[in-house]
Amino acid sequence: MTEEKKYYLELDIIKGLALLGVLTLHSWPGKLKVASYAVFHIWQSVPILVLIFGINSKFLLSRFSKPDSGRFNWKAYLGNRFIRILIPAMVVYLLSLIMGIAFLLAADIDFLYWGPEIFLGRFPYNG
Repeated sequence: MTEEKKYYLELDIIKGLALLGVLTLHSWPGKLKVASYAVFHIWQSVPILVLIFGINSKFLLSRFSKPDSGRFNWKAYLGNRFIRILIPAMVVYLLSLIMGIAFLLAADIDFLYWGPEIFLGRFPYNG
């Protein structure tokens, strides 16, 4: 990495509020969303997240660009993404797999998914 990473607390606060809005959007029933005029507040969460994704992408491009040539450093970028995204995703997937097996053995629950897509990363226990 060539440029020191700057931290913007404001972006994290907006991102957190937008994520709460998305969680609310997916957890509220349809009638409640319509009654509360969600189109004016909760449904704006996804466009805000897309906007923040673009801002963060610009910061990533500038952080992983080589200063002498201006070329993007793919090796540093992919190594960073592997550590920050893929490893935690594998941990969450393995925990979901363990939970699915435990629920299947303990309670003989039939809403778990055990098809061939489980080897492609589909979670057995959705929720």
